[in-house]
Amino acid sequence: MPFWLIPGDLLAITPVLAFTNPRKLKKMGMQSANGGLIPWQTGIATRIGRFQFMLGREIGLSFYGYASDQNVVIPTPGVAPVNQTVVRLRSIALDVPILEWRIFRTFSVKQSSALGIQFYAGFDRPTSSSVVEPAGAPKPSLHTIVTGGVRVVFDWRHYRP
Repeated sequence: MPFWLIPGDLLAITPVLAFTNPRKLKKMGMQSANGGLIPWQTGIATRIGRFQFMLGREIGLSFYGYASDQNVVIPTPGVAPVNQTVVRLRSIALDVPILEWRIFRTFSVKQSSALGIQFYAGFDRPTSSSVVEPAGAPKPSLHTIVTGGVRVVFDWRHYRP
């Protein structure tokens, strides 16, 4: 989501400026789409693709085990009969893209396609757990896992006339 100065600022200011100064709101919206007041998120076109600093522009949030019960099998040496514990788990995962590289993007009348690579960081924090089986097995010690990675995205769309 584009922002003018800080993430979420357009969501907060839109109701006020829409009635008091719509011209200012339009100017802020156009400026935010081009990188904001401080244009550190402006896309940089190069011969090898387009780069854009994404920090604060979007986030991914996942709620594991909140919609339905999710069980995880954890190897547990010494727990009879099969050296494993089944645990019901709930966790919240957050990932934040840092840099995006759009290698190519093409458009035509009926279709468009793009190939992009995103570098991201995040974490997965368990919020609750309980042992399902075997009865009496010790509850495992769970901790937050910090992640980082590369996401490759191919986007192809076909438009009907």
